[in-house]
Amino acid sequence: MVMAPIANEKKGEFKKELKELRDKGYLRVEIDGEILSLEDEINLNKNVRHTIKLVIDRLRLKDENRRRIADDVELALKEGNGFVEIVDMDTKRRELFSEKLACPICNVSLPEITPKLFSFNSPYGACPKCHGLGLRTPPIP
Repeated sequence: MVMAPIANEKKGEFKKELKELRDKGYLRVEIDGEILSLEDEINLNKNVRHTIKLVIDRLRLKDENRRRIADDVELALKEGNGFVEIVDMDTKRRELFSEKLACPICNVSLPEITPKLFSFNSPYGACPKCHGLGLRTPPIP
C-alpha cells in the first residue's frame, strides 16, 4: 500500500481536508490506524490528536506494476508534502520515506548538498570540532 501522510498527531476535525481529498477522487484514508472510505461521513473529535494518511494505491509488488508504483510514489510525495509511507500488507511493516534532506522520524535536516561541503578548502564542510584539520587540541587546564 502506498500512502501519503496528511496529518501526524494533530488535533482537529479535518472536514475541509477530507472533502478536498474526496473531491480529487481519492477513495480511502487511514485515520488512527483504521482504513476508512472517503465516501462515508467521517466525524473526528476536534479535541483528540489524529494521524491521517491518504491511501494512494494498494497493489502487489510485481514487475508489470513498476510504472504504476513509480506514479503512485510520485503522487504520494506530492500529496504528502515530500513524504511517502509504504506498507507491506502481508507483514504489516511500514517504511516512511522523504524526498527532503531530513529524517522523517526525528526531523533532523541537512543543508542542500553542494560541492563546497566536500572541499578541504571550505569551512562549510569542515567538522565543527576540529575545523577540518583532523586534530583536536585538548582543553587548557
